[in-house]
Amino acid sequence: MMKKFLIILPFLFLHSFPAKAEMNLQEAINFAYDNNPDLKAQDYTLKASESQKLKAYGGFLPQVGIDINNGSQNTKITDGATIKGSANKRSASLSQEIFNGGSTYFDIKRADSVVKKSMAEKDAKEQEIFANVIQAYLNILRYEELLKIEEENVVYQEKMLAYIEKKHSAKDATKSEFAKANADYVAAINSKVATKNNLDSQKNIFARLTGIMISEIGILKKINDDVFYKKLDELNVDNLFEIALQNNPEIRSAKYSMDSARQQSLMAKSALLPSLRATLSTSEEKNPLYYNNHTYKNNSAFLNLHIPIFNSGVEYSNISETNNVFKSQKYGFDATKNIVKQEIAEAINKIKNLYSQYESTKEQEKANMLYVEALKQEERLGTKSIIDLLAGRQELYKAQISRGNVYYDKILAVFGLKNLLGELVYKNVSKEDVLKDFSYEVNVYKTERYENLPDKVELKKDIEKNIESKKKYKLKSVI
Repeated sequence: MMKKFLIILPFLFLHSFPAKAEMNLQEAINFAYDNNPDLKAQDYTLKASESQKLKAYGGFLPQVGIDINNGSQNTKITDGATIKGSANKRSASLSQEIFNGGSTYFDIKRADSVVKKSMAEKDAKEQEIFANVIQAYLNILRYEELLKIEEENVVYQEKMLAYIEKKHSAKDATKSEFAKANADYVAAINSKVATKNNLDSQKNIFARLTGIMISEIGILKKINDDVFYKKLDELNVDNLFEIALQNNPEIRSAKYSMDSARQQSLMAKSALLPSLRATLSTSEEKNPLYYNNHTYKNNSAFLNLHIPIFNSGVEYSNISETNNVFKSQKYGFDATKNIVKQEIAEAINKIKNLYSQYESTKEQEKANMLYVEALKQEERLGTKSIIDLLAGRQELYKAQISRGNVYYDKILAVFGLKNLLGELVYKNVSKEDVLKDFSYEVNVYKTERYENLPDKVELKKDIEKNIESKKKYKLKSVI
């Protein structure tokens, strides 16, 4: 009987305690990339902008047309006979624009800028979503850690309340000391509930962004920023701004808006230039009135030269309008660059301050722990009051909370800097140890990465690489 029990026991534990899967940040990013509807919508917005480029190339192509008319004609001549017969006409023409003032060329350049701007907007949407995923991921870790501190604080305050209650019964503690202990205990419970609510809220946000059910989130792995911390002194505004000039979606979007406006201005000016068109045509016509029911055939080839002189002043109005739009976009581009550079400088200062603050909070926590231990000894000896001990414990609790918050604030600040540099796009954040690979060199943006959207051929290898990890994760969630 004992042997049978020992054989069955492992299976009881296996089915009674399902294993929760671990998930790292890269897996969370992959889920968001595959499941977020906003990203999928942006793919097709980009695809639509690519159609403008194909449309612009159409200006270099010929125009070919065929016309076929079949019918009958009944013509009565005054005081004469009536002429009847079939009236048929068939014609084919081929027309090719040879020169149109460069309008087609400028339109292609404009459409190319529109596509690149759409790429930048897609990257901006990626960064926005991934930044929110990262924030929710880190906040889940933050509130899980803070919840443990809150739970420990509740347990401690409960023990202190019981301890002071006994002392109060024995007339060794005052009424105010007992009231203070009770107030601290109630405050600890309320703080714990608030932290639990914050944790649940962040899990809801994380689930909405990634498409993962809350019950399947499991255990999130902490992010190691040790390598970045060692490179903290290497942060340089000018060097990082060079990266941002190439990769920041807002800068790129403003740049391509300016380029598009410039090409639009050149298109408006091209309307003042002559245009040249070549046309080939052939036709066959049968008319009972004019050709006496004989078939008439005509083949022709000619060049058409059009020289614009005046068209109600519309051309000049268009030139003035597009020039002003271009100047506006140019100043907008310069303003965007200045804003991003200033934000990079502020982000670097914020990161350095938070890392310095984190080291300070760790030392403060250690000092408060030693102080509380000393207060315990002195309270037993009667040299310190219970109020002093409770106050010291509250200072330790605050130091622990502060240390936990600053730890995650500094990591979020680093990701905020990466966001400014345009490094929160999928090709970067889907890598392992994303903070370890913090780039200090210009990462030149390649437009080819979107050539085959929405299939994203350029990212296919990265996605395939993560399939196994996703299968493994889902399998663990079911076990």
